[in-house]
Amino acid sequence: MQIGDFRTENFNVLPSLHEAGRNLERHRGALEKLGQVIARHGLKDAVGIALLHRHFELAPGEHLVERIDTAARESVIVPTRDGAGMHPHLLAFMGGQWSPLEFVTDSYQAANGTEQLRHIPAFLREYADTLAAEGVASVFGISVFHNRDDLLDVDREVLVESTEVATRTSRMRPDSRDAVARMDVTETLWLWDGKTCRMGCVCVYPPNQPNNHGHVHQN
Repeated sequence: MQIGDFRTENFNVLPSLHEAGRNLERHRGALEKLGQVIARHGLKDAVGIALLHRHFELAPGEHLVERIDTAARESVIVPTRDGAGMHPHLLAFMGGQWSPLEFVTDSYQAANGTEQLRHIPAFLREYADTLAAEGVASVFGISVFHNRDDLLDVDREVLVESTEVATRTSRMRPDSRDAVARMDVTETLWLWDGKTCRMGCVCVYPPNQPNNHGHVHQN
């Protein structure tokens, strides 16, 4: 079981956020089984479960790359053709192998996590088999943790990601947990806490902004 090369067409066939939300409603029951696979392989501090969706389409030769600025407490995610120093942080099982879909630069956690997965083919196989058994290979993937915790006070804040589709740019900044609790959200990332899957990231639908969406990260 291998992690293959990035292919633009794999990214572009991901469902929209609204479609992904409907997928989640139908298949939420698979989360615990996937979390148990993570636990069996001792990876709860390295990976989580991602709800597969895309922000917008990519052109041939582009990668969606996240750059984390700790000093500014901000993460910026944009398409780029410069792949220097980037590591995959989102994987989906497509065409019989694991496909990288989104990337991050200068993240030791993502670099170490991805390398760790390459050396644990039994985990990649069992996770893929569980996706197939539950019929959710197009719904859920693997999120490799990648230093987003460096941006926030994890006890009081979460990261809110807003996406401007016209410019194909996403920005993640911290906001209080109390503020996030009042938002209309769709969960997009789950972490295994040893007993159950807990919400790690959610998408927010800002009012009167049909071309935008937001994510809130709690990892």
